[in-house]
Amino acid sequence: MFEGERDWSLVYVELPLLVVGMPALAMGVWALGVGGFKVREGVAAGVVVGVVALAAWGGVEWLAVRTEPFTRGPL
Repeated sequence: MFEGERDWSLVYVELPLLVVGMPALAMGVWALGVGGFKVREGVAAGVVVGVVALAAWGGVEWLAVRTEPFTRGPL
């Protein structure tokens, strides 16, 4: 990238993945748990929370790698 040039992949790729992907992931895990594996709704809800938390953690790690060149390290 050139100096002063903006990286628009955040708006065109990562934001839509976050807005559409996280609910789709939650609904897919719910449908698989309740419909596919026939587990109780409480167990399926716990699994959905765990999977979404894991995906959120992965997203935070991805963001840290993407923004590392633009942020300063610890003082």
